[in-house]
Amino acid sequence: HLWLAGVGMYVWLRSEGASAAGAVLGGTAFAFSGYFFVRVQAGHLGVITTGAWLPLILWIFRRAVSFRSWKLAIVGGLPVGLSILAGHTASFIYVALGLIAYAVFCAWGRWREERSAVSRATAAALPLAWVGVMLLVGLALAAVQLLPMAELAIRSTRQAVPSYEFASRFSWSPGYLLTLLVPNFFGEPAHTGYWGDGIYDESIFYIGVLPLMLALLGTRLRHRLTPFLFALGMGALLLALGKYGVLHLLFYRFVPLFRMARAPARAGFLFTLAWAALAGLTVTALQSSAHEERGRLLSPLKWPLVLVVTAGTLALIVAGLMAFAWGRETNPAAGRLWHQANQTMLFLLFFLLAAGLLTAWRGASRSHRLGLLALGLVVLDLWTFGSGAIEVKEVQESAYWHVVAQAVDDPQAARVLPWGLNDMEQNGGMAFGLRSVFGYDPLILQRYEEFITSRPDPRARTYDLLNAGYLVTTAPQDFPDEPESPRLLLEQSGVYVYERPGVLPRAWVVPQVEV
Repeated sequence: HLWLAGVGMYVWLRSEGASAAGAVLGGTAFAFSGYFFVRVQAGHLGVITTGAWLPLILWIFRRAVSFRSWKLAIVGGLPVGLSILAGHTASFIYVALGLIAYAVFCAWGRWREERSAVSRATAAALPLAWVGVMLLVGLALAAVQLLPMAELAIRSTRQAVPSYEFASRFSWSPGYLLTLLVPNFFGEPAHTGYWGDGIYDESIFYIGVLPLMLALLGTRLRHRLTPFLFALGMGALLLALGKYGVLHLLFYRFVPLFRMARAPARAGFLFTLAWAALAGLTVTALQSSAHEERGRLLSPLKWPLVLVVTAGTLALIVAGLMAFAWGRETNPAAGRLWHQANQTMLFLLFFLLAAGLLTAWRGASRSHRLGLLALGLVVLDLWTFGSGAIEVKEVQESAYWHVVAQAVDDPQAARVLPWGLNDMEQNGGMAFGLRSVFGYDPLILQRYEEFITSRPDPRARTYDLLNAGYLVTTAPQDFPDEPESPRLLLEQSGVYVYERPGVLPRAWVVPQVEV
């Protein structure tokens, strides 16, 4: 699907007039962006397999608009349906949002081309009709999955209007603007550890230093897509802010699907797509423009600016290294400063290489060679980031659940009650054959959730009904000396496993019998 994302971006940009080098650079920046690669590391493959279809969808829609073809609009429903079926329905919200935004932009462009009011209305209505056909066909193709999911959803904890606290969970913190330049400034989970205030794999939208600089310069392009890509990228960042901004709250109030979805940071997917595309179009302009136009396009990149950025970055690096040297003997967290200084050095290296390349482009006569150098620099940058983010290794078993497995003689005889355990760790017992009362799942039955939370006491009889024979905590519990009180079986590594007496055996309720 990473290949699909890159090829889709290539054909879409080519249909929008990008050169081969520009389209390849845009596709590379998109396919190997931080948005995708950190999800490979985290195992969130459904997010990748859903979003990878969007560039191809945009290309087919562009073809339908160019040829005024209803047939192409119907065919375009196929990748829409495949995106829905790819495994992460919540991510499809942003695929659909990107497609609809592009359709509205195309409709606006058609409206501007016509003179009479009737012609304008007809011209603007057609792109909107074609995108409607694509979405309807896609929904129809995916109905085999969507209808059962909808039936489950209306019986789940999301059937009521979730609070904004739920919908804004995993928002993109404003401080993470820094990670657009230094993606691992707050660490990373594979090697050094992570100390940011958000979820790592929901917060990284890195597309490379050179693509980011090209996209910023590309805001001066005289290309029809420039305002669309700029607005889509910036709007996506504002939406990703979630509870730290206003735009997501407006979407929550007026767009029903945003009430059932969480993780506003996933809007960063549209930023990644838009600015990678803008970088590709900028390369095209640098290759095809005359010397004067290249000078105008690159005019914001002056040596005083480069020197200021370099001096500021060096000052930050030196300050970090000095603070590390001063505190490494007394502060265990001082190692973070060393890591941040090294990551900032990487940014400075790629910034200077990118600035030098763009400066050379200003007066170059054979810009195709510089296009190859630009592509090589992007690959080196993203490879440096991605190779560190992804590590092939055996899955480490949970130390918490390993202790529980030692205490439970027969996992099939009784269930486990993991009290106060983090949501993300609730399913860890499955690797040991342990069955938990709780669990982490995007769609939990509302009636079951109400039942297990009706008595917030680990001794409650409701858990006896659920065959919860074992209670697990991360702190010692002071129970009264009574026969029905839980009895400590094992304490190891800060994990306390108690046996709960009086639980009922496993039972099955059969609501309907068919002979």
